[in-house]
Amino acid sequence: MKVSLRLIIAGIILFVSMTQSDAQTSTIRQPEGRLIGTVKANNGKTIYLMEQITDGVKAVASYTKSVDKYVKENAFKVKGEYCSIIKSVDCENWTTSAPSGDYFLLDRTDNALYLPLINIQTTYYGGSEHDLATSADRYLVYQFDGEHFAYKRTDGGFWLHKDLRSFEELVYVGKTKDYMVRIDSTKEGFRYAAWKVKKDMTSKPSLVLTGKTNLGYGVQVDLGFAFKNEGYTYEVWTKDYPEGPLLIVKQGDKTLLKQPLQKVAFNPKY
Repeated sequence: MKVSLRLIIAGIILFVSMTQSDAQTSTIRQPEGRLIGTVKANNGKTIYLMEQITDGVKAVASYTKSVDKYVKENAFKVKGEYCSIIKSVDCENWTTSAPSGDYFLLDRTDNALYLPLINIQTTYYGGSEHDLATSADRYLVYQFDGEHFAYKRTDGGFWLHKDLRSFEELVYVGKTKDYMVRIDSTKEGFRYAAWKVKKDMTSKPSLVLTGKTNLGYGVQVDLGFAFKNEGYTYEVWTKDYPEGPLLIVKQGDKTLLKQPLQKVAFNPKY
């Protein structure tokens, strides 16, 4: 009877110990910041990508999880060196067409990490020069090979149709009740793309036009863009028009469509 009692007590102690261990494991604190996503490495480890602030700027940090904590993982290859953090540049005027609006994005279809390409422009005000950081809606793409993320290319977002990923910077995205329109700056000028509103930008656009003229009203100029195609004119009024932002389609002098535009994304440069 004494032996049985000892076994019972030992079992209780073991059970309590295991329960406490499980509780500790289940309450491991995740590293600070937003979880961008995870990838599975060739060695079986799960790599966690976290958006954080490092040295005052936005950064992506990589971690793996041990028994009782998260540890930094040198999952990035940058300029030939392996590191656990990639720093970006904080953007004062953030412009993106990504549906989530996030700063860093992971394409889970091919484990590609998208870091924003930031333009530094010099502006003049108050009698001195100032650097203004703006985003182009283009990205530095780091591909995961099973061991590390390494730079592969500079590209448009993976949420864009493949035919639209070549451009210099996003100008404007807006929606009406029936259509979504996107204007980009390209090496050849400006490009207009349109979709039925139930489609998204991964779909092939129903219309793509290049070349544009600026729209003005009264003494005001640069209030929008006009694109012409086979007798039709597509006007995108983006700001300061008396009737508000509008999409207007004309055939000659006849107005075929006139719908209010709701701004989705825009570049303040324009």
